[in-house]
Amino acid sequence: MDASIVRAHPHECVRRSIRTRPRRRLPSRRKERRASSREGRGPDPVRLPRWKDESHGEDWLAKMVQLHLDEAWTPLDVHRRIGEEAARICREERERGVDDLGSLVLAMSTGMVGFDFEDAYVDSFDVANKASEYLMWKMGREVCCTSEQDWEDFLRYDASVQAQPEETKPNV
Repeated sequence: MDASIVRAHPHECVRRSIRTRPRRRLPSRRKERRASSREGRGPDPVRLPRWKDESHGEDWLAKMVQLHLDEAWTPLDVHRRIGEEAARICREERERGVDDLGSLVLAMSTGMVGFDFEDAYVDSFDVANKASEYLMWKMGREVCCTSEQDWEDFLRYDASVQAQPEETKPNV
């Protein structure tokens, strides 16, 4: 018989297994995971390089976010304000010495929570994630989850900047 009935309480029966040999425990990887996180073996954070100007690409980032929103939805004035706000927060964080992209994304998304997105079809987290993709492209990094349209916007804006006279070019 491989099971027995044991009374745990006068009104209930509990079925217990009777095993002939002890159960082997599988080796735990918990210690390895703890050790690897302590030793810093996790992925390295993406660090942004310093840009050639003090605006840290504020004009460029604002315009790229606006272009993306205008292309994804429909041109709205709120898209310009959203781009400017995301770029302003990014610039302020960079001036404080924050170069970690993850920290910038969090700062942009939480900093824009109070922004009025009522007329837009996006929220602060959508904007912060798209801004981080553009920042990674600017660094020459590969970015997943982007469309051909995103790349075309990127190239179109860069071409329009190159076509401007030197004194009117935005800081990029």
